Parts: sequence; C-alpha cells; structure tokens
Amino acid sequence: MEHKYSEKEQQKQKRRQLQSNNATHHDSNPLELELEKNSNSVTPADHHKKWFTYEGDKEVELTTERMKEILSNKQPKIIIAGDGHNKPPFQYAKNIPDVNSSFDAGTLQLYIEATDEQINENKAEYIPKEFMAKPGLFMNKNRRAEIVGWEDSALSNAMKEMFDLSMTSISEPTKLTEKGISSFYEFYMTAIQSFLPNFKKLGNELNEIMAKAGSKGELENVAPEMLRFTSGTWRDEYINPTLAEKIAKHAAEKENHTFVVSIGDAHLSINPMQEHLNKMREKFNFKHQIIFTRDKAPTLPII
Repeated sequence: MEHKYSEKEQQKQKRRQLQSNNATHHDSNPLELELEKNSNSVTPADHHKKWFTYEGDKEVELTTERMKEILSNKQPKIIIAGDGHNKPPFQYAKNIPDVNSSFDAGTLQLYIEATDEQINENKAEYIPKEFMAKPGLFMNKNRRAEIVGWEDSALSNAMKEMFDLSMTSISEPTKLTEKGISSFYEFYMTAIQSFLPNFKKLGNELNEIMAKAGSKGELENVAPEMLRFTSGTWRDEYINPTLAEKIAKHAAEKENHTFVVSIGDAHLSINPMQEHLNKMREKFNFKHQIIFTRDKAPTLPII
C-alpha cells in the first residue's frame, strides 16, 4: 500500500524534500533512489509499460503473440498490474477473454488495494460495473466475482495516522496535542503487535525510531524517519511478502480460478511482491501462471 494522502499534505511534503535529504515514498519519488542502494530489484522506468512472466525464477518479457495466447488459453493464471490507485482499477481486465470467462463461471478473484470496509462503502470506486453485473432471470446464475480487499484495516489505519501525525509535528507543531501524541503511541503499539512474531526485524526498526522520541514523546525528533517508515519501509518489507503469501495460499485452494490483482506500482518494483509470490510456488503448490505489469494504466494487445 502506498498511502493516498491529501494533495495539501503531499505539497507540504514535497517542499520539505527540497529542503532536506529526508524523503517519503509515494509511487515513484526521490526515496526510491535511496532505496535502490539496498534493493536487488528496482525496475527501470522504461519497463513499466511492459508485461512479464516467470520462467523458473527469471523475469521474462512477454511478446504480443505470447500475451494473446496466455490471456485466452483457459489455464489458471494470476494477473497483476500496478493500477491499485485507479478509481476503479481493472479497466484493462474487461478485455481479457479468460477473465470474462472466469467471471461467467464464478471463478474470478479480484484482489483490491483497499480494506473490505472501504470497498463495501463505495463499490463503484473499486469495482468496474462490468464485474458487478447481477444475473437476470434468464442469465447465467454463476456470473460473479469474489472480491478480496487485501489491506489490513487496523495496520493500514495505524500507518496512515502515524504518517499524518508525523507530518503535523513538522509542518504545524502547535497543532499536535497531547491527545494526538497519545493516539500516536496507540497506533505504534498496533503496528508492533502486527509485526510480531514473524517480522521482528521490522518491529525492532520501529522501536529504534520511537526510542528517539524520548520520555516526553517529542515526535518532531522522529518524524523524518517515521515518514519514511510508514510510507515506504513497511510496504516493502511487510506488505509485499505477506500479500504474496495470502495470494499463494488462496491460489492453492482455488486451483481453477483466475486471480486479478490491483496494487500500487511501487509494490512491484522494490522487494517486488510478485517475486515473493513466484518463490512461494513450490511451498504452496499452486499451478497458476503469473503475468504482471508495473504500469499504472495497463494496456493489452488486441485480442
């Protein structure tokens, strides 16, 4: 998840990036350059519009002819695109034969970058109307898609609130109240509990940042590092592997289903989610072919 913060907040953030070496990460911004130093898999910009699959553990670019074949071969597949912030996503998927046939058969899984609560509140923002079609009296009764909001409500909210409060401590410190500081620590504890026991290193990193706030809870002392952590680090080190495992387990259970995953493009470039997913193939024994593009507005060959 890359947070969808307000335009005003983003403008403030960009101004501070020009004044400081500290930066936050939202899609493709200056922090990506810094993260490249510690990442084995950051994708060049010219690859963003291309489609890929895996041959073993190798990422392979798909030709137009091979794309056409894969998208209509009736084989189980996981299709991933960097369109997670589009309203709604999946616009390109309406033109894929195997997606449409899966929808007709009731074997389509749509993974959406949102919480279930957000989707239920505004389905039109997250699901194209073509995938919300209700069967008529004489139509196929199976026609449906299973909707999966893949964001964790509690943790996603905690990260967003910690980001907002950190931003306030920098840009408008007089507006940071004792109640705000208290709630910050509550969100911090939510995050720590989520990272244990499987992500102790990430939890330790967050603890080290918080320790710099001191006994008085001086958030301005930790704000730059906290902005980095809440908008980039946890995405790369926590969301990507955990989402990959969620999809892998689900694909193993639904071996004949088609999965279409919408996700912010940065998830596919730094410590890539799809790379984790491909490495889990043997562990969870799913057979689906993985195809993906990092493009935020994916296009397809004419099929």
